[in-house]
Amino acid sequence: AEEAYRLLRAASPVPAIFGGPHISVDGERFLAGKENVVGVRGDGWQTLWDLVRGAAGIKGQVIEGAPTNDLDSLPWPDWKLFEKDAYREWESGTYTIVTSRGCPFGCSFCAAGLASGARFRARSPENVVAEVEHACQTGFRQISVMDDTFNADVERAKEICRRLIASPRVRARFNFANGLRADRFDAELADLMAQVGAFYICFGYETANDELRKSVKPGMKTDTVLNAVRLCEERKMRTAVNLIIGHPEETAEMAEESLRFARTCPSSMVNVYGLIPFRGTRAWSVLEEMMAQGRARLLYPEAEYTARITPQSGHPVFETDVFPRHARRRALLAGRRITQKRALVNLLGPWLGLLAHGLTLNPRVFNLVYNLRDTMLGSKLFVALVR
Repeated sequence: AEEAYRLLRAASPVPAIFGGPHISVDGERFLAGKENVVGVRGDGWQTLWDLVRGAAGIKGQVIEGAPTNDLDSLPWPDWKLFEKDAYREWESGTYTIVTSRGCPFGCSFCAAGLASGARFRARSPENVVAEVEHACQTGFRQISVMDDTFNADVERAKEICRRLIASPRVRARFNFANGLRADRFDAELADLMAQVGAFYICFGYETANDELRKSVKPGMKTDTVLNAVRLCEERKMRTAVNLIIGHPEETAEMAEESLRFARTCPSSMVNVYGLIPFRGTRAWSVLEEMMAQGRARLLYPEAEYTARITPQSGHPVFETDVFPRHARRRALLAGRRITQKRALVNLLGPWLGLLAHGLTLNPRVFNLVYNLRDTMLGSKLFVALVR
């Protein structure tokens, strides 16, 4: 949001409306000192129209968005209005769809509930399939499902798959990179997703330490995650398991457990991220208490790390007495190397992948390859490789 504001003000002083996770989590701090700006927390569809029409009439503060319960009432993107060549999604043939809002599971590190609410709200299977058909008719051949938890309602997820399979107008492959719950995944859903054409499914695990996981991701068990991975891999669907290094209560030994798991996990890929503590999450509350007790310290100002440091950067944003900065940095870099090696081997094959991994051990080469993914050329290469 800070970068978007900077670019906007460099071009024009026009009034602006900001929304999304950054505003929902820390909107008041973002708005401080800015002119002609309104922030909308949570759902912004109806509130946006009210602001444009002048009904809200509020400036310089964060407005609570009016929750939208009937998600089927929202229109789909009209690609006829877009300058298609400016969008790498169009260039790579990838269409992004969100079929639900809200996540009721409350993982300690996650700000999804702050942005979209803790109550699960879902579009109907009929509405979801109709949009996918529309996307295919428009020319897209890959669908990225970006729900916070697509299978929060397992029966709804299965019904969507059945309708996609039955539709003669759906000619696409499906990517579930944003993550599914492994404890709401069974053999029937795996069969249906394989028939739909799912080629990549991600599962959240977050830490291999059993005690830590009880507070970070309640109810998730190692056997459950491994079973979900097995169900997918047996059906030729690539999988990834997500791990996070740097939970406030984590020790260096706990982080090493996660790294050992990452090296041996049978999934196609493993994503190791650094924790970013957002205000309003349970992780932030724990960290705040530890800082008050003198047991933890931020390494960057909050406004800086929320705007500039990503979970993939390899830079810790805080340290604790039991897991200091240098140990966190070492663990994050080890995790990044594991992520990189798995990704290259699975995309390029064992020999070429290992060669590419060896070349990208040089930080400059790694950053060049890593940043390539955000270009249109990178998007096209990724889609071609996973096919």
